Amino acid sequence: MPINRRSRRNMKRSATKSWSNLPPDIVNLIAENLYYYADYADQVRFRTICKSWQSTCVPLKEINLQPWLFSCHSRSHLFDTTRKLKYTIKTDPRVLDSKIEASKDGWVLFSKANINPSPFLFISYNSSPSSLFFYNPFTASIIELPPLHMFSSDKATFSTAPTSSFCTVFVLSVYYSTRRICISTCKPGERTWTRHFFDGFYGDLHGLTYLRGVLYCSFCNNVLGAFRVSTNSWKIYPHNRIRPTSVYLYYGLIESEHEGSLLSVYYDSHRLQWLVFRFDLLKENWVEVNSLDDRTLFLNPSSTAMKLAVDDASELANTIHVECSSSFYKKPEDERLQCPQSFDWILEENPETIVWIQPPLKRGDTSIQISNCRDELLNDCE
Repeated sequence: MPINRRSRRNMKRSATKSWSNLPPDIVNLIAENLYYYADYADQVRFRTICKSWQSTCVPLKEINLQPWLFSCHSRSHLFDTTRKLKYTIKTDPRVLDSKIEASKDGWVLFSKANINPSPFLFISYNSSPSSLFFYNPFTASIIELPPLHMFSSDKATFSTAPTSSFCTVFVLSVYYSTRRICISTCKPGERTWTRHFFDGFYGDLHGLTYLRGVLYCSFCNNVLGAFRVSTNSWKIYPHNRIRPTSVYLYYGLIESEHEGSLLSVYYDSHRLQWLVFRFDLLKENWVEVNSLDDRTLFLNPSSTAMKLAVDDASELANTIHVECSSSFYKKPEDERLQCPQSFDWILEENPETIVWIQPPLKRGDTSIQISNCRDELLNDCE
């Protein structure tokens, strides 16, 4: 039976009306899935389709993904710590036998060295230059850097993602015999390293982090060094009064994103408690932090992160996680409370081959952004 023009118009009107009159439960279900499987902008666009959806939807939620874990030992794996998924990925063979230096914005900085013993102070020196490169386990992308002669005690980090024009790579070397330090800098795409030498000996290098145009370096002699990139200048600040020992274990410097401050983290192995200090740039001293303000610290020798624990991660508020082990920052008043072990399902033993990494910006986009992989549910994890 042919359909006349009036019937077609009525059908269009009814179709339009049916979309705008979706039951509130269905609208909220779609909005919730946009939160978990899309990004903040998609939530906004969804609400602008019609007025009824805007009034019905649950409040907007900004994605605050907790970091994933990336391991590269005999095989490479990615662990989605929110949904408890494990991905086995194919990587460049160099990744499996290289050293993890740092992780930021979904990229990992590696160094691969040919180490020969040095005749002084139990340090090894490369007879041939080390190769440094960036690797993104979500896309399998590699960005090469120029070769550089390095000591085995050298540490490296970078300012932002290597795809950004603002990215700078830093390598800090301690010259024990001449009592100097050297900071080598390079941008992705450059063919050579620029080396900056400064007089002074402050003991072994413990950690590096980049914050707001300054590379901060912590040394074992309670010294904090600051290298300002814009002026290539070097300045020394006092470190806090706690000296790393067998009792006070030092976990490095942390860039606190939510307030743009510098944190230093220790663990008191005698009292079994954490100590976190914040550096006051105006007073040039360290102040102990009494609370993490519902945030979560993720620690690792090569990467650190501090995230606000919201929604499904609220149980992680005011907790600290070193690889797969979790503990409260401050002991709760009720001693019967146990810190949730949210990552004990991840079975990786070597901390030198595992690193926290920023996941894709879209929660559910792993099937697109992770190439050459297969995912395994928690029950299938090895």
